[in-house]
Amino acid sequence: MTHTIKSHSIAVGDAFTAVSGGLNSTMFNPATLGLNKFTNTVKYNYYLNPTGAYSLIDEYGDISDSRNMESMDYVHLFGSVFKGFTFARPAFSAALVLSEPLMNLNSLSIEDRNRMISSKYLLDSNYDILTLKLELAEQIAIGASGFLFTTSDDSSFSRQNGTSYGVFLKPYPFFAVGVCYFDVPKNVSEILFQNNRLLDETINVGIQFTIENLAVNLDVRNVSDEEKHNIREVHTGLEYSILNVTSLRCGYYFEQENDTHVYSAGLGLLNNNFLHSIENSFLNNDFAINYGFQYQKGPLDNVYYHYLGFLLRF
Repeated sequence: MTHTIKSHSIAVGDAFTAVSGGLNSTMFNPATLGLNKFTNTVKYNYYLNPTGAYSLIDEYGDISDSRNMESMDYVHLFGSVFKGFTFARPAFSAALVLSEPLMNLNSLSIEDRNRMISSKYLLDSNYDILTLKLELAEQIAIGASGFLFTTSDDSSFSRQNGTSYGVFLKPYPFFAVGVCYFDVPKNVSEILFQNNRLLDETINVGIQFTIENLAVNLDVRNVSDEEKHNIREVHTGLEYSILNVTSLRCGYYFEQENDTHVYSAGLGLLNNNFLHSIENSFLNNDFAINYGFQYQKGPLDNVYYHYLGFLLRF
């Protein structure tokens, strides 16, 4: 999967509810959106996805011939190349993410799963995110995200809305807590759970400890739904930054309903902060290239997934 901002979160076991970052934070907790270090003036940032441009050129005929194009389809084609936009000013920030894949991985053929860079299903299954964050104090922030989900099957095509609400607390420089609630359409919830381990009408709680250049992440997922004890999960992740140039990552969680151990690893390369002045740098390391590898060791089969994100920030 290449049209994605999930490469970072996948690598740390999706333990991301208390991780402050850029576009990759918009899915798991809108209150953790962490942008420019200095926001005394208004800041704008745009994100370019080179792999999206390549795949569109390579497969544009198959994409555009799949059905009658609507206005939002052209927006999603645009969003596969110009992936996102962020805006920041004192105490307030916002982010827009376009054309994030919403893949029903179980429905893909072996041939489709093995395609390294593909836009084949981009218009049929995706979501967009608009995130707003407000800092109430230096250690407290709240946020909300609105989602536009595009889904389709053999007989229908639809666009539906969803929301998430989050709180982010950082009482100490080395310790942070995040809480997020999700409310998404029922037919989307199953795919989100498959892709991101997120469920409708549930609360996720996360903490992060930072020791020098090492970050330790812990998420407890789906803590509010008393009728679904079997899918409550604990996600763990580690991330180690080497001189702010490279980031090494790993993670683990256990899928109870499938009796499956899920291991992950990855890395970040090319810090976008080095391409900008100190005034325009981000609060956190902002790597342009993010790779995530996920290995699911189940009772019958072993499954491998690869996620590659390439976002240049301007």
